[in-house]
Amino acid sequence: MTHGRRLHSRLAALFASLLLVGSVACAAGAGGSASTPATTPAAAAAPAAAPTSTAGGAFTGAQATRGQTGYASACSVCHLDDLSGSDQAPPLSGDGFLANYMGQSVGDLVDRVRNTMPLDNPGSLTSSGATDIVAYILQSNGFPTGQQELTSQSIRAITIQR
Repeated sequence: MTHGRRLHSRLAALFASLLLVGSVACAAGAGGSASTPATTPAAAAAPAAAPTSTAGGAFTGAQATRGQTGYASACSVCHLDDLSGSDQAPPLSGDGFLANYMGQSVGDLVDRVRNTMPLDNPGSLTSSGATDIVAYILQSNGFPTGQQELTSQSIRAITIQR
């Protein structure tokens, strides 16, 4: 073997060794070891079961925060900042509100908000905007936050209940 070929073979072996060491180091840095491959966070965490009621946390805190912003701009003029209602609009918090919606799906409430509000421009809210506002209303009524956001696919299967 010529000197050039030996050098090429040695460089190729060195490069392969470096790749192997680098991949083991990356695996160890990501939570694995040289003998155990790294586990990705997605693989480590089992998917959360979809909630079936608001009692189990059917929306996230971030979604309720977005909803609070939407509520402030589209709803608070009539329903007031504290959701207590006015002579123009019913309360969106407390026993009266809960009596009207307990046992219904979140989708029923989202549809009501989306199709009839705001009173001066019904139907102007986007589906996601109305869903975020409902998350805020639910949070304001003491329902717990969860790990998953309300979506157009989930709202029909989630019942408003304590």
